[in-house]
Amino acid sequence: LLGSPATPAQLLSWSGELGSDVPFFLSLGAARCTGRGEVLSRVGALPGDEAVTIVKLPVGLSTPRVFQAMDYGLLSPADPGRLLASFLESGAAAPGGSYVNDLEEPAFRLLPELKDLRDRIVATGRFRVVRMSGSGTSLFCVGEGGGGSGWEDVRAMEGLEVWEGVKFLSRESDDVWYEDPN
Repeated sequence: LLGSPATPAQLLSWSGELGSDVPFFLSLGAARCTGRGEVLSRVGALPGDEAVTIVKLPVGLSTPRVFQAMDYGLLSPADPGRLLASFLESGAAAPGGSYVNDLEEPAFRLLPELKDLRDRIVATGRFRVVRMSGSGTSLFCVGEGGGGSGWEDVRAMEGLEVWEGVKFLSRESDDVWYEDPN
């Protein structure tokens, strides 16, 4: 918007001071995030074209509170390298066991209505995978199937935001991270 006031590396560095996940939004898309989420390694375009549905409650959760509520003795033993390989091979169509988020259980304890929402979506049978994104309060749903009994009731919940048909994004270069829609 201002021309090129900073290099892509400077923007990434500065954005990490705004929030741990902010650098991702200046990245080329699909990336492995480590550290607090601010260290990015590009993984390239994920295969497949499977859409994802995002569902968000009208409330938020404090990320520090979620981390404070986590029992570090219960972290998943899954190998991050194997999980990444599964996504590089299959994209969003990766097997359900490839989706791991150790922040789900503490978030569900802090905000039981988030777990209730997840359980209601799972009960519709519409999606193959329903997991929480980050530290909450968005859920992503993969593998849309048939009509799924009860899905319209979930969509109609007061204050709930639903985005259907969301696709993964990868860009070829970081020369332009914002494009004027006009």
